[in-house]
Amino acid sequence: GSEIFMPDGSSHVAKPFTVDVLNVLGAGDAWASGFIFGYLSGWDWAKCARFGNATGAIIVTRHACANDMPTYEQVTAFIESQGGI
Repeated sequence: GSEIFMPDGSSHVAKPFTVDVLNVLGAGDAWASGFIFGYLSGWDWAKCARFGNATGAIIVTRHACANDMPTYEQVTAFIESQGGI
């Protein structure tokens, strides 16, 4: 999961995805890539955080890190399989 803190002092908690962890290396980088993708796509903060959570959740289920980052299609399919954003 993650929590986004807003300039006005409010915050938003994005719930985590439950996965079997194989390797934590790259989890933060994967989260950031998913979050930034959403931000640059004009999504709201909550959706950005949830997409980042999904990207990070996927990468920790894999043995590799940078060479095994999930694609947009893989992340969206994972999110849908887990009940959606």
